[in-house]
Amino acid sequence: MVGMIFKFMKKLLILCLVLALCIPVFSGCFEFSDVLYCLQGENGKWGYVDSWGKWIIDPIYDDAYDFDKEGVAIVYVDGEWGFINVKGENICDRMFDDVGLFAEDGLALVYDDELFGYVKRDGTFAIEPKFDYATDFFANG
Repeated sequence: MVGMIFKFMKKLLILCLVLALCIPVFSGCFEFSDVLYCLQGENGKWGYVDSWGKWIIDPIYDDAYDFDKEGVAIVYVDGEWGFINVKGENICDRMFDDVGLFAEDGLALVYDDELFGYVKRDGTFAIEPKFDYATDFFANG
């Protein structure tokens, strides 16, 4: 019986040591996405890791948000906002001055060169930026 307790305690100690060594690598963490964790790396940049802590999308972003249920995340790099998929690929051909979240209808508000427009989840424009003012779409609005 004592031998079993000793073996359990040894495994528990090893697990605690492994966790203690891994935790300092990440200085920030947002909510868990079904796909990836959004974490700030040692370099101060944001990226995404899987549930094992392996970097899937390198920490290259100045700011980043969790993936939505459709697998799209908002990222900020070099003064511009954009959208990426779970492979880290930009879904739009360009970046923007500002972006909004995707609404239930699949459109996100984008702002670029002082004009507003709307982007679809596939990265194409539903409406090219041409409005002086626009708002996000809401489910009940």
